[in-house]
Amino acid sequence: MKTYMQLTIEEREKIGIWRSQGLSLRDISLKIGRHPSTISREINRNRKPTYWPHKAHERALERLRSGTPAPNSFPIRKQLRHCQGIRV
Repeated sequence: MKTYMQLTIEEREKIGIWRSQGLSLRDISLKIGRHPSTISREINRNRKPTYWPHKAHERALERLRSGTPAPNSFPIRKQLRHCQGIRV
């Protein structure tokens, strides 16, 4: 079973550089050795208004320390909580 590994600051810096050079998410993922969806989520989560690798890394560490899931998972958690009492 594979374990999840956070992106490192070095990987985030590479993502920032290659993204600014116009590389596609798939090309970046091949160069880093991560799944394209990992790169996509990283950029979407931290592109306010542009992707800044060091700021993205700070936010990731804050989420890790606080135990707070990524912002996009909140609506799903609400739906799941609502459906927990329903049996199929």
